[in-house]
Amino acid sequence: MQKNICIYFILMNLSIPTCSFANDVSKSPDSSFILIRIATVAPFFSQDARTFTAVEQLVSEAKAMGADIVVLPQECILMTEQGEAIPEGPIAQKIIALARQHKIYIIANLRESAEDQIYITSFMISTDGAIVGKYRKTHGYSWERKQHALGDDLPVFNSPFGRVAFMIGSDMHFPEVAMVYAWKGAGIVFWSTKPEPVRDLWSYEVRLRVRAMDELIYIVAADYAGQPPYYTHNGEKQRIGKPLGRSCVVSPAGEFLADTSFAPGIALATFQLPKKREQPRFKRSMTRPLNKIARDGCYLRQVDAVILGQEFGLAEMPVFKKRSACITLFPGQPDNKSLHAFLQTNATDLLLLPEYSWVLGKDEIEKEKLPKLVRLAVTYNTYVVAAGIKGEFSSMAYVYDRQGKLIQRYAQKAFGGGNGNENMIFDTDFARVGIIICGDAKFPEFSRIAFLKGAEILLCPAQFDTPSGLQNHRMQSVRAIDNCCFMALVQPCTMDPWQRAGLCDPYGIFIAQGDYNASGLPVSREIDFSKGAAFYSPKSENMEIDKDGRVKQENLPDITFNLRQEIFQARRPMLYNCLANPEGELPMYTAQKSPRQLPPAKNIALGKKYIFDPEPNFSGGLEYAFFQRPEPVLKTSLTDGHLATGLISKYRGWAVWTKIKNLAKNEFYDPEALQEVSVIIDLEKKITASGAAVHLYSSPNQEIMFPGVEVFASIDGKIFVSVTNTTAAEQGYLEPSSWPRMDWFTLDFKKIKTQYFRFVFHIPDNSKYVAVDEINIFGEAD
Repeated sequence: MQKNICIYFILMNLSIPTCSFANDVSKSPDSSFILIRIATVAPFFSQDARTFTAVEQLVSEAKAMGADIVVLPQECILMTEQGEAIPEGPIAQKIIALARQHKIYIIANLRESAEDQIYITSFMISTDGAIVGKYRKTHGYSWERKQHALGDDLPVFNSPFGRVAFMIGSDMHFPEVAMVYAWKGAGIVFWSTKPEPVRDLWSYEVRLRVRAMDELIYIVAADYAGQPPYYTHNGEKQRIGKPLGRSCVVSPAGEFLADTSFAPGIALATFQLPKKREQPRFKRSMTRPLNKIARDGCYLRQVDAVILGQEFGLAEMPVFKKRSACITLFPGQPDNKSLHAFLQTNATDLLLLPEYSWVLGKDEIEKEKLPKLVRLAVTYNTYVVAAGIKGEFSSMAYVYDRQGKLIQRYAQKAFGGGNGNENMIFDTDFARVGIIICGDAKFPEFSRIAFLKGAEILLCPAQFDTPSGLQNHRMQSVRAIDNCCFMALVQPCTMDPWQRAGLCDPYGIFIAQGDYNASGLPVSREIDFSKGAAFYSPKSENMEIDKDGRVKQENLPDITFNLRQEIFQARRPMLYNCLANPEGELPMYTAQKSPRQLPPAKNIALGKKYIFDPEPNFSGGLEYAFFQRPEPVLKTSLTDGHLATGLISKYRGWAVWTKIKNLAKNEFYDPEALQEVSVIIDLEKKITASGAAVHLYSSPNQEIMFPGVEVFASIDGKIFVSVTNTTAAEQGYLEPSSWPRMDWFTLDFKKIKTQYFRFVFHIPDNSKYVAVDEINIFGEAD
């Protein structure tokens, strides 16, 4: 049964299309919106169903259902091995004529002949037969690279449906592809694929869901179905599995909006798009505007992603004393009696504890808490890892070896903390181990970097409190699948039933899980790190299968256990360079490398004195306080030229006001009555100025919203006149639902000659704090 589901799809900022499109999209009852209906097909995986006649029938049916776009699977029409030119070839021309005939957009995929090479190519055809975009498959495993060449570009195309991109087959296996597309502004990715050497429904489905969630994109998948009943692969019975079907449309929340299930058919999803496409306030050519999209409102690449664009081979490993080890996860405190009782009778090699959030004084942590971890390591001869330790970074993991020696400290990166790419890897006497903490798991680049550095198991102590534990479960599985490693997650198990400690293998299957609502029960599993993950190579590209999913014994795919090596060899780092430096701009979001470009003019406020009105009153104690806890705000910290970066920076320069009484210092004013705060800067003499910038902090999950900003000028410091004002909306910032953001507000005004500036920060009604860092004034000294 096909599903017809209406969803709301808010289009990202899009450039005007480079070619003209017919006004052929359906009109919504609301004149400000248009309805887009996308059909994806699942034909039989047979020679008879991969003909132009079969394609013509599917396109006709999709149009009859009201579709504006129809998406076809990989090599939707069987051709000779040589393929043909696209779009000049006869089959491509027939499909183009089909699009014109039915007034429908078609995403087709054929074998292409070009430049003495054979490519697997997707192309999008408009209703008037124009080619909107063409893409050649860029990634392939060793057996694929023997059969066809690979493309050398990951392009994104303008269309009436937003910026779109394509994946083909095993492109989906590489998270960097979706990262690049999201960074370049794609809102919809069309994935044409065909059955893999053996069929694996779990990895197919969970990858689709998590790719969409990771990059906040819609993914439309088109694959082939087999004759029922469905059989999975089973080498002992000569089965490679029936084709899966499951052509589908997946939302940025990772949910299937339309799905053909296992049967042949057509799935239809209806999107509602805004008719008027707003242009980005700060244009970044082909890149996705940082101030408008993704990661719940702001595109956070919070790690130096340049490493993703570097060539890597298998990491050089030390000689380990052993390769089999017992991993124990314990969702409780280190002095829990049940933990000690378990360890007394069960030898363990690594003990992973949760993210505790020890928001305590340094002395209390060092004298009371950390010694408990040391005692665990020494007493039970085990490595011990615990996180949530509040040191100089927001949340830190401490690693102790079997002798109780501190061998590693890793800082969570996902909320503006962390220390680059260092310290996320350490070697034990049995395996190389990687660490991420809690929200780090939501960013595929962190796990990928650990993989590139050789991690065989990835530890994730966490306190996930997101609405869906099932989504977290899927996310952990995909991190393991993508990076061919084990994944160990330990978190409180008193939330929804999916939120529990668990250990999954490189196939994304949880091989050990804790009980629900049982924080005192350890989870333990022996792992053999000497075993590699299975990799299948087909002997023939189009193997015939019988009604039970069987092939001849001699046609069964070859199996090796070198998947990790295959992934390394199939990566295309040169295609990911835009993640590190697209057109001179850094996509990863850090305060030191703000995506907002400041004017080249001189900062005449540098080093100047200022006063607060009223004084900052925040006393600390907020569990997720990314600005510093109580310490004096220096009278030059807002004009010293150093950007505050939460707990990262030694120049902890945030001036913070709070409206919460129990977090406010004992001041002479009522914090709950705070509506605005001011900073007055004395330039020491009259200077001509023409603009300003302020560095601010926002984290809606913590009720910290960007303030409105108004700038006043004065000659004598007594009478001030307003010269400009702005808001987060005018700056182009869409408030994210959870992620912290530190960035500049820029303000322009007519040239004025003055000595004093007053910056007034209006606190939104839904904000409990305002946090201000660097203030720049642009001009020239007279």
